[in-house]
Amino acid sequence: MRHMLLILTLLFALPAHAQIWQAVDFGENPSTQSVSSFGAKVELSPQIEDDHFSAARVKVTIDGKSTVSQVVEGVQYGWKVGIGRMAPRDTSPTVIVQSFSGGAHCCFSVTAYRLADGRVRAIELYGGDGDGLPAWPTDLDGDGLVDFEFYDGALLYAFSSYAGSFGIPVILNIVGTAVTDNSDKPRFRNRMEKLSADGREACLDKDLGRDRNGGCAAHVFAEAKLGRLQSALRFTQTAAYNESDATYPLICKAGASRCPDDGYVKFRNFNEAMARFLRERGMFQ
Repeated sequence: MRHMLLILTLLFALPAHAQIWQAVDFGENPSTQSVSSFGAKVELSPQIEDDHFSAARVKVTIDGKSTVSQVVEGVQYGWKVGIGRMAPRDTSPTVIVQSFSGGAHCCFSVTAYRLADGRVRAIELYGGDGDGLPAWPTDLDGDGLVDFEFYDGALLYAFSSYAGSFGIPVILNIVGTAVTDNSDKPRFRNRMEKLSADGREACLDKDLGRDRNGGCAAHVFAEAKLGRLQSALRFTQTAAYNESDATYPLICKAGASRCPDDGYVKFRNFNEAMARFLRERGMFQ
């Protein structure tokens, strides 16, 4: 009993959000990499296919409990491993493994590993364009729970070039082994307000040419989330770029996943394209 009390005392003496965040690069001669802290151990073993690094086998052990092992695709660089707690009440750490696919505009993938019912569970958290998490996530709203902040790429290339596009903020939490999306919660409204303001500023910048529609789209999307869609559409009716070379999203008339070249909707102006874009996502009637 005394031994158990000592273990619990040491465990809870650890600051609630103490954590590590470590980059892993397999280099030219890939070999197994290991990261350990706070009672968790992560081993990443390179998987070679046709003489090329194609993935890593990720093996995670937490508090000496049952190990989970799975193959995660990725290139030799861009891997990140984090170990820490999601909330002060957690008695065991959570492991985060982030991989990168390589390429100019792609792609990261994040998996979390947690103890549940005496064994380690893998939780597919998020993935998308860009480098992913730059560091261990923080508690953004002060509720004691770590918040994962990502960016949805739904607007990328839809109304402008990549450079002119905006990412949509996404806020996720892990509770138990469930991932909850809190992006639309009032406590994170400031993220959408910022997206709206930044988008509006770009939409008004005529020096951006047709790329200003990337800002217009971000502004309208955010305003739709904030309950102010109609006023935003009145603004973009005159502010948006509506010349014949404007960029619009590729939306199939028939809603098919594979669309013939002549099967895409031809939009007459930005507002028409934006309304259809939102309708496809259930945000506009």
